[in-house]
Amino acid sequence: KAGQYPKDVRMCCTQGMRDNIMKYPCERRAQFIAHEEQERCGKEQERCVKAFLDCCNYITQLRLNYSHDDPLGLARSDMDE
Repeated sequence: KAGQYPKDVRMCCTQGMRDNIMKYPCERRAQFIAHEEQERCGKEQERCVKAFLDCCNYITQLRLNYSHDDPLGLARSDMDE
């Protein structure tokens, strides 16, 4: 997914696909990107945030689909082993 973006915003996409240990939604995480990129021009910042959101939403959907496709089946059985 990150390869679809030009080099100047590719890192923004990569940041969006990182594991989200705080479980913040993509929109909230994008606000942090906006604050970090304030010293840059407005258009470049906007491109970075858009790439971040696109990749973040993409990976979030993939993770949801993957977790629903293969449910974990843990159970006890009556069989002696």
